[in-house]
Amino acid sequence: MPRIGKLLRNVKQICQKCTSVDDYLGRFMIVLHICCNVAYCSLVIYRVYQPVIRCFDESLPTDTKIELVISIALTLFFSIHFLSASNIAKFWFNPYTIIDIFTIPTAFVACALYKDWIDLRPLRFIWLMQISDILRFSRRIRSTFIVDIVTILLRFTCIWLTASGIISVLETTGDPWKNFINAQSVTFREYTYYIMVTMSTVGYGDYFPKTAWGQTFITFFIVAGLAVFAVSLPVLVDPLIQYYKIASYSNFDNTRIQKHVLVCGRINATSVYEFLKEFLHPDHGDKATHVVFIDPSYPSPELKVAISKHHRTHFLIGSILDSKTLRKGKIKDANACIILANRHCSDPVTEDSTSMFYLVSIKNTCSSVPVIIQVLSPGSKDYIENVQGWNSEKDVVLCLNELRLGILALNASCPGASTLISNLFYACSDLKTSGGWQSLYLEGAGNEVYEVPFSHSFEGVTFTEAVKMCYDKLNLMLIGVKNDTFYINPSRPDITIHKGMLGYFIGKDHRSVQRVSIYCSKCHERVTHRLQVCRCLEDVVVENINIPLQTLAICSSVPKHNNEDHVEQFYTSPSQHLVACLLTDQQDLNNHIVLCIFAHHDSAVLGLHSFVAPLRHKSIPSSELKPIVIVSNASYLDREWYNTSSFPMIYAVLGSPLDWKCLSKAGIQRCSSCFLLTALAGSNASENGLHDKEAILCSLSLQKKLQNSPVFVITDLVKDSNVQYLDISDDDSEGELYQAEPFACGNAFAASVFNSVTTIAYHNPGTLHLISSLINAEPGSGQQIMCSSQIRSIKLQTLVFGPLNHFSELHSHLLEQQLICIALYRQIPDKPSKCYVITNPAPNLPLESSDAAIVLMPTAHCQITEAAQL
Repeated sequence: MPRIGKLLRNVKQICQKCTSVDDYLGRFMIVLHICCNVAYCSLVIYRVYQPVIRCFDESLPTDTKIELVISIALTLFFSIHFLSASNIAKFWFNPYTIIDIFTIPTAFVACALYKDWIDLRPLRFIWLMQISDILRFSRRIRSTFIVDIVTILLRFTCIWLTASGIISVLETTGDPWKNFINAQSVTFREYTYYIMVTMSTVGYGDYFPKTAWGQTFITFFIVAGLAVFAVSLPVLVDPLIQYYKIASYSNFDNTRIQKHVLVCGRINATSVYEFLKEFLHPDHGDKATHVVFIDPSYPSPELKVAISKHHRTHFLIGSILDSKTLRKGKIKDANACIILANRHCSDPVTEDSTSMFYLVSIKNTCSSVPVIIQVLSPGSKDYIENVQGWNSEKDVVLCLNELRLGILALNASCPGASTLISNLFYACSDLKTSGGWQSLYLEGAGNEVYEVPFSHSFEGVTFTEAVKMCYDKLNLMLIGVKNDTFYINPSRPDITIHKGMLGYFIGKDHRSVQRVSIYCSKCHERVTHRLQVCRCLEDVVVENINIPLQTLAICSSVPKHNNEDHVEQFYTSPSQHLVACLLTDQQDLNNHIVLCIFAHHDSAVLGLHSFVAPLRHKSIPSSELKPIVIVSNASYLDREWYNTSSFPMIYAVLGSPLDWKCLSKAGIQRCSSCFLLTALAGSNASENGLHDKEAILCSLSLQKKLQNSPVFVITDLVKDSNVQYLDISDDDSEGELYQAEPFACGNAFAASVFNSVTTIAYHNPGTLHLISSLINAEPGSGQQIMCSSQIRSIKLQTLVFGPLNHFSELHSHLLEQQLICIALYRQIPDKPSKCYVITNPAPNLPLESSDAAIVLMPTAHCQITEAAQL
């Protein structure tokens, strides 16, 4: 008995190997089994065209002999499956076992009786569905899409042929209780046509069953057949439709395209719409660059609408981590590759890691292509600089949080500065208004900073003379120059314009600023608007005045300092623990800054170093340093405090900014400005419209309680459409962020402003140098900024050189003091507590006594008080 048991176990193991796809013997047996089934089905198709009942003489027909051999082989396979089965009951109720029981014995019965009936042989067609198993384990076809299509086709074909064979047998045999006299003489081919018509619910009526057996079968089959057809057809057609849809987005042809950029990262309908709105704006003067978006998923209907609005946009399905996709996007011919970040992400470190991995893939495929990458966390820049192939002279890293906090900090010394900077970023010359103060605001908001080379008429003149010359002759505001060094309003008399030097101008559009390149002091003395290239400049080419991105070194917003540089540029103090810097009741602060941060235990760190550093720069006299009080919960401040504790005069109040007791302890009624910021948290990341709820509620509360106070309140919004809730007195507050009164007054700021930063980095990179200097940042390697200026606000009432009538007079008088007035901060009529920004006002704009001039003041001037300097 033990030997028999061991023998049976060995036999079972051998049989299991014969049915396993993991063994070569098993694969061979499966293929052989399927070949036998295919041969058997071929015999069935041949047999259905023969008489239903056949009687043999002394010799068997050839087809019966072949069927007998195949049946012997199928019997062997049946025995192998039986011996290898681990569950005997499950084996006997398996559909394939039942088919074997009804089909295999027929050949043996025919040979024994010398009489053959077609019986249920058509059931063998169902075995053909196992052909798909060969495709799977053979791995000859790697595409799962093709394997799925073949599987669906086999399933549908097997059911179709099986039903056709059964109805053919029933109809050609007839009803036994009628002595088979109602047998039909319809062929198998005609019944395949009939079954297909029935399954598709067409039902022409030219064929129909006439026997009771056939009618009974078709009654049940219609229910099952319709279900199979209804399920199989969409499953079969939808992948084909998706395949052709994907195929339409699988290639990019740039043979007729002069320039193109690749855009990857955060690709959705909102980000694409906002990016294209700025990137393809006509003010940039670029009508040739095409945009290719790369994303692994098929574009949603909203995304397709956003892309289809512009004829210079393309979409390519694929992963940026796949070098084949990058080659399809012609990365070697691309002018730049842009990586967008999700600024609403609650986990900046993870988001930046994804973006940096995209950068590694791009540089591994083509290290020469310029890359513009957005990151959220300041610490990510250290890793980016170590990526192989990174070139600081042509690649750009934009830390959005640093730019955001640095620009917000400008409002502490110059209210409305964030609105001014945003307007210089954003191309919004197409905004319309009904009139009033909004007309002056939007007219100024249409200005941007452009980079243009000087014509020969400017050679040899000083910077101050060039500013006056451009303003008086061309109505353009010159604010800086660049050759090897970037100068912003230099006060040194030795800085003169020479050949090849670039100027940075505030102007309405690219075409108006381009006049600087063709201006001739001899030929254009009286013509300043519609300039033509004169004979003096016939040999000068001015068609393409944009400097290629590859030749420019663009810095990120706030630099990476070593300890020595940090000490030299910023006021520092010994680091103190958070507990030691808690504000007490005995400390009575005045004219300070209150920074309210709405955070949770899982909120992402903002990087407050970027906000505090510009306010502790040594260009600010030590006597003008304002204390900063941070109001937030303890768990969040513990994580932020390490990077801010080395600055002097930083205090903390633990608690929620929504608690009036905490705000009162922070001296909210005696401060000069209050900033409301939101640190994104993962708990409510799914509804980014609610991110601003705490900041908006606090802002509305402060508006009520500080009505008669000069405190300047700035609310930083996650979603720009929430700006409509900040102005409770405005009945019609819906619309663009830039048209909202809180934004025009500088009381609101939104991260969506930085949708245009990436565009500026490509079209107009000099503006990034300007912003870096204004927020007291230094550039990375490859570019030096000298004579940096500060944005300051000066009340016209404090000026000592007499009354002025128009802005051109104010500009000229301030220019004599080496100050460039770039904007006015004017009161809104009937709302004396609110002021709005007028960027680059018209020369003939009348001045008002309550106006404040926003000027670019050289760093040297900042060491002297404004009143004494003027």
